[in-house]
Amino acid sequence: MSLMVDRWAEGWAACREKPLERDGAAWLVRVGDEHREVERVVESPSPEEARRLVALSEGPRRWLTVLGEPDAEVAVELGRLRSVSRVETMMTARLTAMPRDRDAILEERGDVATVALMVDGVEAARGTAGLSGDVAVLDRISTDKRYRRRGLGRRVVDALSDWAVSRGADAGALVASPEGRALYLRLGWADLLPVASYAGAEASAAPGDAAGRVT
Repeated sequence: MSLMVDRWAEGWAACREKPLERDGAAWLVRVGDEHREVERVVESPSPEEARRLVALSEGPRRWLTVLGEPDAEVAVELGRLRSVSRVETMMTARLTAMPRDRDAILEERGDVATVALMVDGVEAARGTAGLSGDVAVLDRISTDKRYRRRGLGRRVVDALSDWAVSRGADAGALVASPEGRALYLRLGWADLLPVASYAGAEASAAPGDAAGRVT
C-alpha cells in the first residue's frame, strides 16, 4: 500500500482507539462495534489478494474496505459481498498553522486530539484528529443539524489542522462522504482515491441494507 494509505489507517485506528495489525497486503482493524467485528483495509488488491480477503469477509460483521478503483477481475470477487457504503473519497491536503479559535475546546490524549465548538451552551460541532508520522488523519467531523451552514465544520477542521501542525504534521488525510467532500474541496483538499466498503451477508439484513460508516 502507498505510504499515505498506511498513514491514514494508522491515524484512523488511533482516533477510534482500535487495535491495528497487518494481514497480507491489508490492514486489519479490530473494530468491535454493533456493525462490524473486524474491518480489513486494502489498496488496489490483486485478484488473488481480493479473493483471499473476500473469503475472510464472508462471515457476519466482517467488513472489507477497498481503496482505489478495482479492475474487472477484482470487481467480480467483490461482487460476492454486499455493499455497505456509498462510494466515498480519500482526500489529502497540505496543512498550515491557523489563527487560534477561542471558542474551540481542544482535548488532547497522546497523538489524538478532539475539538468541540459550543454555541449557547450546546455542542454544535466536533471532530477528531490522530497523528501518524507527519500526517494528521481527520475523523468524524460533524455538525449538529440545528447549526449547519454556519461554517462550524470549517472551524473544526482549522482548529484540528492548527493542532496537528503544532505537533509537527504537514499533511492531512481523511475519508469523506459525498456530502462532506464538497466542504473539503472548498477548503483546498484534493481527491486521492475512491473508497468502498463491503461485508458478508447478514441473516437478518434485507437486500441493500447497509450499516452507515461515519468518517
